[in-house]
Amino acid sequence: MSLKLKSEGMGLAAKVRALQAVSPLSTLARGYAVLLQDQDGGQRPLTSVTDTSAGAAVTAFVEDGALELQVIEVLPGQGLTSSI
Repeated sequence: MSLKLKSEGMGLAAKVRALQAVSPLSTLARGYAVLLQDQDGGQRPLTSVTDTSAGAAVTAFVEDGALELQVIEVLPGQGLTSSI
């Protein structure tokens, strides 16, 4: 009985680690920001430059708080990979 509980406990611990790895809070702790934009009466993640436009209000969540931002200009094709 105790061997089965130990095995199930290890499986549960692995699932917890997997969930923590994809948690938005873990993303923030690694130095990234989560951007949300008001759309259709709620906030939606901003994942592409095509999801926003100049003048739009965006909320950036970082590890220790949030920033209210305004999009000045949209620059398609100017991501991190193009500047590295």
